Amino acid sequence: MKIITFVSALLLCSGAFGQAAQFWNNYTFFNPSMTGLRYKHEGNIATMSQINDSPFKNSGYFANYGARIKRLHGGVGVNYFRSSTFSSKTDYFNLNYSYHINLGEQTVLALGASAGMFDSRVLSYYNFPDLTSYTTERASEFTTNAGISLRYKSLTAGVGVRNLNQSWITDSKGNSYRSERTFNVFADHNWSVSDNFALATSALAQTDMRGNFYSQLSARAVIKGKYSAGAHVSNDMYGLSLGYEFDNRFNVGYSVNKYKYSPIRYALHEITLGIRIK
Repeated sequence: MKIITFVSALLLCSGAFGQAAQFWNNYTFFNPSMTGLRYKHEGNIATMSQINDSPFKNSGYFANYGARIKRLHGGVGVNYFRSSTFSSKTDYFNLNYSYHINLGEQTVLALGASAGMFDSRVLSYYNFPDLTSYTTERASEFTTNAGISLRYKSLTAGVGVRNLNQSWITDSKGNSYRSERTFNVFADHNWSVSDNFALATSALAQTDMRGNFYSQLSARAVIKGKYSAGAHVSNDMYGLSLGYEFDNRFNVGYSVNKYKYSPIRYALHEITLGIRIK
C-alpha cells in the first residue's frame, strides 16, 4: 500500500510555485524588493494548463501588481497564485513593500518584505495510482518573505528568502510540521545589440539548503522592442516562448513547455497578459 503523505505533498505544492515558465514576469513572488523597482506600474496575469484528459494534469494561475509610490520611497504590491494537481490545490496570497535607495543616476538598491497566507488542500491516496481511495488534509499558514535587489542600467539582480518565519503547520489529525525556508537568487539583463535587436537573459535558482535545488534559465531575442522569441530550460522541463508588446505598455506572452520525462501531449501551455508603465 502506497500512501502519498501530507508532508511530502505539501512540499511538492510549495515547489510548484517555481514552475511558471515565464518566471521573469513573476519576480515579486520570489523577491518582494522587486516591487516597483523597474516600473512605475507593473501588472501580470497568467494561466498555465496541460491540454489533455489525463487525471494527473497540472494547472495554475498567478496575478501580480506593483506600483512605485514616491512618498513611500519605494513600492507596494500584491501577489496571488493558485496551483492545482491531481493530489492538491494550493492558494497563496501576499502583500509586498519595497524601500528604494538611489545610489546614482542609474543605480537603485531595494530592500523588500512581504507577508501573506498559504492554504493547501491535499489528497492522500492509499492505493496510488488508484485515485478512488483517499483522505483529504488541509493546512493554512502565515508566511513572511524578504529580499534585496540591485538595478544598474539594464542589469537587475537579487537575493531573497521565502517563508522566513518557518511557521508551524497543523493538519486535521493534529500533527504539526515545521515548514522550510527557501532561498533564491536571480539575475536579469538586456543586451542591446543594435537599435532594433536585443537579447534578454534571465536566471533563477532556488534551494531549501537540504539538498533540494531548482533552477531556470531563459534567453529571448527582442526585435524592435516589440517582438520576442526565446527558449528556456529548468531542472524538469524545457520550452519555447513568444511575446508581443504594443502601445509601449501592454504585452502578451505564450510559452509551450515539455516535461523532460513526459510525452509531448502532456506539454504545459502558459499565456501571460501584462502592463508596464515606466
